[in-house]
Amino acid sequence: MGSKCSPAVACTFMAHFEQKFINQYPLQPLLWKRYVGDVVSIWQHGEEELMKFLEFLNNCHEHIKFNLSYSTAKVDFLDTTLRCDEDGVLSTTLYCKPNDSQYDLQYDSAHYEAVKRGLPYSEFLRVRCACTDDWDFHTNCALLAYHCIRRGYFKVLCLTYRALNNSAPSYIQSLITKQTPTRSLRSNTKLTLVVPRANTLSYGERAFSHFAPRQFNKLPETLKLSATFAAFKSGLKTHLFKTAYS
Repeated sequence: MGSKCSPAVACTFMAHFEQKFINQYPLQPLLWKRYVGDVVSIWQHGEEELMKFLEFLNNCHEHIKFNLSYSTAKVDFLDTTLRCDEDGVLSTTLYCKPNDSQYDLQYDSAHYEAVKRGLPYSEFLRVRCACTDDWDFHTNCALLAYHCIRRGYFKVLCLTYRALNNSAPSYIQSLITKQTPTRSLRSNTKLTLVVPRANTLSYGERAFSHFAPRQFNKLPETLKLSATFAAFKSGLKTHLFKTAYS
């Protein structure tokens, strides 16, 4: 919206506009909520009066014009779709624009690890807040998890598996070391990788040699010991889906 003060100026102006014109109109909407320039409203005076109200609003100021989208069943507002069933009960679900390409941050970017971990978490939290029904929440989570996987949020683990099975470049294999205990223990049958010490919390923990084994060790043992890369890849997707829902 231009400069940093633009949203504040727009909100201040629209608040004055609402107080001067909308609050003085003879027929008042049951609900009128605005976020900067987007408005959601409940109108209970019929379609004909709604058209008159829209015409009144568009004649109040030469530079302020309203576009109307209305329905008796559902309406989109920001990233939420408000629905009204036959009994008049309101519910919400996630709304995405038709041209939304879901181009989230690539996992192999140079951003801090906390940023890359926080992005899926915040997206799933957004879905939880937007969806009223649990079945709707799980449906949108499945779609969001697919987009996270598509953007490489499991590429590091796949590369680690390939390195352990001698199908990754040699310089990648040199960064991965299996843990070999000095004594014979029951846990010796488990596949555990050595996590080297990181000298710095910011850059050191983001290095592949540190981050990859740390994340790989968190996987279920049956998944780490998959017979083929295709089986590991399929099992990893299933594991990530289950982790997202828990």
